[in-house]
Amino acid sequence: MQLHVIRHGESIGNTKRGFISGASDPEGLTDKGKVQAIRLAWELRKTNFNRIISSPVARARQTADIIAFNSLVPIETNSAFSEIHHGIFEGHYWWEESLVDQVPRNWRTRRKENWNIPYPGGGESMKAMCQRVWKGLDDLLNNIGKREQLAIVSHQVILGAIKYWVEHDITKAKSSHVLNYLHTQHYSNATAFSIVQRTKRYIIKQNITNLEPVESSKYTIDFYTNHLFSHKHHNQITRLPTNSQNKVYEVLGRKPSIVKILSDTESLTASRLIKLYNYLDTTNIAAPKIIHEDLSHCFFNDEVIIQDFAEGVDLEVCLKQPHHNLKNLFQAVYEQIVEIHQLQPAAVHTFWYPDDWNKKEHPDWKRYILTELHLTTPELYKLDLPIKTLASIMRKLHTLEVYISKEDYQLVPLHGDLGPRNIIIDHKDHCKLVRIVDFERARIGDSLWDLVYCYGQLERLSTKLAENFKSCFWGQLSQARKSIFNCYYILFHAWSIRDMSSYKDNPKRTKLGRKSLKTLKQLV
Repeated sequence: MQLHVIRHGESIGNTKRGFISGASDPEGLTDKGKVQAIRLAWELRKTNFNRIISSPVARARQTADIIAFNSLVPIETNSAFSEIHHGIFEGHYWWEESLVDQVPRNWRTRRKENWNIPYPGGGESMKAMCQRVWKGLDDLLNNIGKREQLAIVSHQVILGAIKYWVEHDITKAKSSHVLNYLHTQHYSNATAFSIVQRTKRYIIKQNITNLEPVESSKYTIDFYTNHLFSHKHHNQITRLPTNSQNKVYEVLGRKPSIVKILSDTESLTASRLIKLYNYLDTTNIAAPKIIHEDLSHCFFNDEVIIQDFAEGVDLEVCLKQPHHNLKNLFQAVYEQIVEIHQLQPAAVHTFWYPDDWNKKEHPDWKRYILTELHLTTPELYKLDLPIKTLASIMRKLHTLEVYISKEDYQLVPLHGDLGPRNIIIDHKDHCKLVRIVDFERARIGDSLWDLVYCYGQLERLSTKLAENFKSCFWGQLSQARKSIFNCYYILFHAWSIRDMSSYKDNPKRTKLGRKSLKTLKQLV
């Protein structure tokens, strides 16, 4: 026999200092509390429960639902393990003025010394609570089979009463001793201890506390998302490639989604992205929608965002197959970029220009590009480039530096990564833009950079495809803007070449850098 005694996950009441959710509790668990329960369920995933017994209170019952998710065992509610009833304090803060006249004089002091004193307004005393818990526990243990695995999901003070029953002779219990014990016991949300029988006595065998975060993998993502969305479903999970340190998974099942585990080494925060995506949802931008946010670090070590899944294929897949109307497709992509650029920088400043980049403010566009130019230029001298080619590259980069230094550009909100894999297309009947999916590295800058970036990424697939995209906007640019476009284009490839040195162990960046080097040699 083994009995696991579990405290519920964080409740909404737990987050309101001085608030008494009590036995009535209409609010239940917070999102963090749900994830805490999932983390404990992971710890108990190999336990074959025969019975799961829950306090009838919402926060305990919700925790029990999560713990029981993998089991076919129905949850039993048992009022013996319900929260102590706090009388008139139920659903109120301790200090509310409306309660003052209803609380007997000196009650707060006396109740700490005498366990016979009930909460005013029909509440329980600590003695009454302990007696019902001990009787309920005694009844339960007298009806457990030798090989049964059980769980009780309950509350802080109830866990204390159960543990006291295990460690002490309750027939000799003294008021002051029990009260002192209960007031000094603390159990973190969604932690547990287990009770086993040894000969004629019961002992505490295992404490499940201070749980370490779980490493991300296809298996843990499956466990996490199934418990989170209450799906008993074997999901198809794919780890998606990304240039960042983030771990991104595609989850296809009853609730298709994209799970992003955001690395601390990245210049991102989940809260920024959540605010950004929620804002974009009010615009005409076809951006992702957040369906779950987890900033708790309770299950995975890093912050987690789950966004809705955009059905379709990425542009890279689409472009390798026969197309119906390529011109219209690229026109739609261009128009979506224009929609982004029409957003007011002031409206998105806090999302795309945050104070979370290496604990300091993101550089503005001028400082950002000038820094990249100064880092890129020395790397080009290390390459085996013909002198005339190198001189031509340096002239264009110098022209760009002068242009940036004069700040002769209009600032617009820029998209982070307009690579083909981040553009989702539906081409069941004809090629139609569904969504742009990656805004993680978005910032505020010169609109030409988005056009260059998208053009350069397409060019790596096919020059013809890139030119199709370029034709959507080229005729609208002045001669001066065309010249700067070409300078940014040189920087795009020079930057990619520099990445070969900066990311020596990354074969993808090395491959792209070699393509860029070949492009520059042919171009100049």
